[in-house]
Amino acid sequence: MCNLGQGVYERGEERGLEKGLERGKKEQAKASAIKLYRKGWSLSEIAEFLDCSLEELGVWLKLS
Repeated sequence: MCNLGQGVYERGEERGLEKGLERGKKEQAKASAIKLYRKGWSLSEIAEFLDCSLEELGVWLKLS
């Protein structure tokens, strides 16, 4: 593979890895939010602890 092709490939690989890590962090935060909610934590406590918005938390917990 030529140097240009190799560089493009490596950048794509890095971006894919970053997206995967970000998705994993979101999934872990969602799972934690559900557990904390079931343990009786308030929505504001969970949002502060996980550093997320109340709107995002509501989507994760399917609150309306």
